[in-house]
Amino acid sequence: MAAEIEKAQKRNLGQSDTSIDYPAGTDLALALDQPLLVGRVFPPAVPDQLGATVSASVVSLLADAPLRSEGKDGKPGDPLNLVLVGSADEIRRVFLAAGWSEAESKSDKSIWRTVRAVAANVGYGSAPVSQLYLYGRPEDLAFEKMLNTFTKRHHLRLWRSPKTTADGREIWLGGATHDTGFDIHPGVVSHAIDPDLDAERAKVGADLMVTGRVAAEQLVARPNPLSQGLTATGATWRTDGRKPGNVDSGAAGEASKP
Repeated sequence: MAAEIEKAQKRNLGQSDTSIDYPAGTDLALALDQPLLVGRVFPPAVPDQLGATVSASVVSLLADAPLRSEGKDGKPGDPLNLVLVGSADEIRRVFLAAGWSEAESKSDKSIWRTVRAVAANVGYGSAPVSQLYLYGRPEDLAFEKMLNTFTKRHHLRLWRSPKTTADGREIWLGGATHDTGFDIHPGVVSHAIDPDLDAERAKVGADLMVTGRVAAEQLVARPNPLSQGLTATGATWRTDGRKPGNVDSGAAGEASKP
């Protein structure tokens, strides 16, 4: 019986590929078995202060910006924990350089590929993401990063805000979360997330900075920040409420974090 099930799985889903490729931007964890002494303090990879005019524009946006995205039904979605400054093309280039993939739009082909990835427990780096809404529309851009399993991934959504910097550069609000497994409830199957949103915020900032395409990054406080809550499916999350502002260098952009 087991052999017949395996044959049916291969016939319908294809042969499972157990090989692992490590593309550019792959995260590798190094464990030390004793303290490592360093001879000096290393400066930040990029300036940790945004330019005065950019900072003023970001602060102005955050003064009355939404705190969370929402589902199509109006239920609260992910907290917003990113601010990026730059054009859509600049943002695409910096994320691709950092080893992230732009999410594909939903289609019969991409949905079927997602089903196959889940069934075979393999990665699908540009899988569609569920839509969340801000300013009355779904995300303008979405990026993700995974390795050899669909179960775990870093992903984020970005919305172009209605405000720009003094010199006309676009400002984007985003929400980044780290999927750590599946969260299954009666009638609902979704990803479970790491409750520490600040760790994912730092992960995104670190990935972008190593590309050399970020001009500056600064943690920006906002009025009445969120500190904890529940996702639309009931999972808990927590944050200090600040947003990293990242600014594109021209090849990529400035970024800031709330």
